Amino acid sequence: VPIYLITNHTTTVPIYLITNHTTTVPIYLITNQTTTVTIYLITNHTTTVHIYLITNHITTVHIYLITNHITTVPIYLITNHTTTVHIYLITNHITTVTIYLITNHTTTVHIYLITNHITTVTIYLITHHTTTVTIYLITNHTTTVHIYLITNHITTVTIYLITNHTTTVHIYLVTHQTTTVTIYLITNHTTTVHIYLITNHTTTVHIYLIT
Repeated sequence: VPIYLITNHTTTVPIYLITNHTTTVPIYLITNQTTTVTIYLITNHTTTVHIYLITNHITTVHIYLITNHITTVPIYLITNHTTTVHIYLITNHITTVTIYLITNHTTTVHIYLITNHITTVTIYLITHHTTTVTIYLITNHTTTVHIYLITNHITTVTIYLITNHTTTVHIYLVTHQTTTVTIYLITNHTTTVHIYLITNHTTTVHIYLIT
């Protein structure tokens, strides 16, 4: 099920997808005018969803994802205009979410994640404009989060993390512009947080920890 979408006028696109068999869904989206895209996805069988998004105008993307079977979601996002991305994810089976993000304009990314099964979330982020990334994460099963971040413009990354099962968080950070990273961490199970940091500009890292 491939979906190709180029928007030259104000556009709203809701996509509802329930997969009961092996499914691959590539979504290609170029926005040249104000666009709202909402994706509702419940996976009951092996599913791969590729989302390729280039935003040339104001764009809002909502992704609601409940995984009941093996699911892979890679998201490729280049923002050339104001962009907001919300991802709501509940994983009940093995899930891999990878986000590749290059921001050339004001960008906000919110990720809400509850993991009830083995989950891997990887974020590759290069910021050339003001960028805010917020991650809300409750882990009830083995979870790994990797964040690779190169900041060339003002960037804020905030992570709220409650761990009820084995959790690993790796953050690789190279800053060339003002950057703030804040982690609020409540650990109820084995938790590992690694931060690898190279700072070439003003950088603030806050970690608030309740173990």
